[in-house]
Amino acid sequence: MRVLIIGSGAREHALVLAFLKDLSVTAVACAPGNAGTSAVCETYGIDLTDPTAVAALAKEWNAGLVVIGSELPLVAGAADPVRDAGIPCFGPSREAARIEGSKAFAKDVMRAADVPTARSELIGTPAHLDAALHRFGPPWVVKDDGLAAGKGVVVTTDYDLARAHAMHLLDGGHPVLVESFLDGPEASLFCVVDGTTVVPLLLAQDFKRVGDKEAGPNTGGMGSYSPLPWAPEGLTDDVVARIVQPVVDELAERGSPFSGVLYAGLALTSDGPQVIEFNCRFGDPETQSVLALLRSPLAGLLLAAAEGRLAEHPPLEWDPGAAVTVVIAAEGYPGRPRTGDVITGADAEGVLHAGTRRRDDGAIVSSGGRVLSVVGLGDDLATARDAAYRRVASVHLTGSHHRTDIALHAVRGGEADTLEDLGYFAYQTGESSHARAPYDDPQRREAEVAHTLDQLAALERTSVDNERGNLEEITVYTSNDDGEALRDAVVDILETAGYEVVARDAPERGSWFQRLFVRQKDSQAEETLSQMLTAAVDNRLTASKVGAAVQARTIRDISLHLDAPQPAHDELAANVVARLLEACKPHDEVVICTSAILLIKTAGRIACWEPTSEEIHILKANPRLMRSPQDLIDALSAAGGPSTVGSLLPEVDG
Repeated sequence: MRVLIIGSGAREHALVLAFLKDLSVTAVACAPGNAGTSAVCETYGIDLTDPTAVAALAKEWNAGLVVIGSELPLVAGAADPVRDAGIPCFGPSREAARIEGSKAFAKDVMRAADVPTARSELIGTPAHLDAALHRFGPPWVVKDDGLAAGKGVVVTTDYDLARAHAMHLLDGGHPVLVESFLDGPEASLFCVVDGTTVVPLLLAQDFKRVGDKEAGPNTGGMGSYSPLPWAPEGLTDDVVARIVQPVVDELAERGSPFSGVLYAGLALTSDGPQVIEFNCRFGDPETQSVLALLRSPLAGLLLAAAEGRLAEHPPLEWDPGAAVTVVIAAEGYPGRPRTGDVITGADAEGVLHAGTRRRDDGAIVSSGGRVLSVVGLGDDLATARDAAYRRVASVHLTGSHHRTDIALHAVRGGEADTLEDLGYFAYQTGESSHARAPYDDPQRREAEVAHTLDQLAALERTSVDNERGNLEEITVYTSNDDGEALRDAVVDILETAGYEVVARDAPERGSWFQRLFVRQKDSQAEETLSQMLTAAVDNRLTASKVGAAVQARTIRDISLHLDAPQPAHDELAANVVARLLEACKPHDEVVICTSAILLIKTAGRIACWEPTSEEIHILKANPRLMRSPQDLIDALSAAGGPSTVGSLLPEVDG
């Protein structure tokens, strides 16, 4: 059997390794894959959000089974054209994938199937928001109705924080789901489904917060373990009978049978298990732990599901013991991760790749936020945990970080790794959370709201590129309320240089602050962008081409380490830089930041230059600086840069 896996994370690397152990599998390919998968199987570049491209690759490669790992291609409907081509596909149809793509749809299915879940209300306009929040009361659970890369939820006892998050979503055109709070430890249960029959896998638990003891912002997941030694006996059977099977039956009755992995995110409340959310695919990082313990061949199981034959499949066999997965993340994650750092130890057994790529010289370097998943096995949870952390210690990635408490509470005999301490509570929603106890200090509350909104803005990415780290973040700020022309000029420069704008945040109100997320269509895009912009600053372009604004002298001696721009670059720069500088004129304050250029306008002066690594580090560590040119200048000055606006910014016309 030839198996094609669609995805690029550690989850897909785990799937690749599971298929390679299967004697019925003759070939494995992964698209687009990563440095880890490319070392053990064929990999192909592909647009994960293009269903026709997925089907075309499956036909061209002559796949006997297609396994779709990520939620984005599933919600986009990638499984449908694959099946239409006559190729068995493990993954739900576009209609069935709405169980993850729309929380309101999932709630409707659960209500019809009489499945226990939190009470909820869908809010589409700000006019209905306050009344809904008052009806539900604290602690508030506020969710983005659609896909949010696992980070669209706030859980809090603070009204202002709940309302601010809801308004952030509504302003971006996202309907909001307000829910009642579910207490109790959490668990994840993956079930393989063929439309009617349900086969559960092992229970697992994951860790969403970036720091130990549930500190810091939420992530895509920093670790997991399986099985759950504290889980009540019979829990899996109870969840299948009361939750999963009724949902599968309801979807079939609606004419949208579910075939693939139905992932139930559960809260084990005092009233029994209740559903926090459903996902339509394997979870990451739980998959890395669960598949490490599967003894039965994986290909036969998933093919049986794809062909509607699960009832005939023999019972699954599992290795005894436990598995623990620890995620190693890049510096700056979950905000703006640093990429391009060399990794050593990444080829070791038990190390699964996510945000990695292999350079032309053969070195493996980081290319995303969650870089590696390190899996440890043992006879029990304690030995598995020790094995995982020993392997973590053998991996080196400059600036990386990981949690040190994965499965620690469970090893010590606790029922779950949740925290309730010092007036705080942490409630892991399986998707995202931000919770704190009430407090009376208005400045502290305001700071908390601002911090949360900053995190949300920094974390709103398409999940396919979160796994790969292929998106660069571009920030555009102006003190004026209308920054569309300025933003469009930036987009024009990016597209001319060879970038593609993949996604953008909704601009913030009051002033204009917007993040653009771009990928390089041309491998020389970054160099071209740097040459275009720095050519103007270095005065390589004539005043007749770009106007008086670029006659300003360079603000410092900068060694660009670039060849002198060719005339073609000059001509491109003449057009697009002129438009950018023209777009800056109506604005009192402007900050534009890319990896190739930093532009600041304030006090009637403007300058742009290639930022140093120290300056980039300052910006990553303090994203609010990009909303205040003077504060940014002060921060650069404190780090050894120019000490005054005058020394930083040469005078210009407009």
